[in-house]
Amino acid sequence: MSILSGVSAYYYIIAIGLSCYYAYRGYVGNWIAMVRENEKIPVGRRTFARWEIISVYCVHDLLFHFICSIAGFLTMLVVNNLYESLVSAPSFDTGKSVLLAFSFLFGIIGVTGQLPALIQQGKLPYMR
Repeated sequence: MSILSGVSAYYYIIAIGLSCYYAYRGYVGNWIAMVRENEKIPVGRRTFARWEIISVYCVHDLLFHFICSIAGFLTMLVVNNLYESLVSAPSFDTGKSVLLAFSFLFGIIGVTGQLPALIQQGKLPYMR
């Protein structure tokens, strides 16, 4: 927990604010997609009620986007600590540098809100 205690309050505010925005974006994106799908269903058949669309399709996407964004921000804290340990070390550790590169890419993708889409497509960095 020492990593989290030395962080500025502004970092937490930005992380939670952007994560809430990405969560809202995921919610609205699913809402629009499901309303369009609902309109394609013929009138005689049963369509989804509003509460069904929200509870089944939108809430999980809201949580998924929020968690992925928070994971990106937490990973950026890890990147900062890894970088400080590499700079202060007398020799350059290859394992730490590879972890630093992967963590940086993961953090940037999470912070920018692109991690949920890449996970769903199966296109994470360094994975085939």
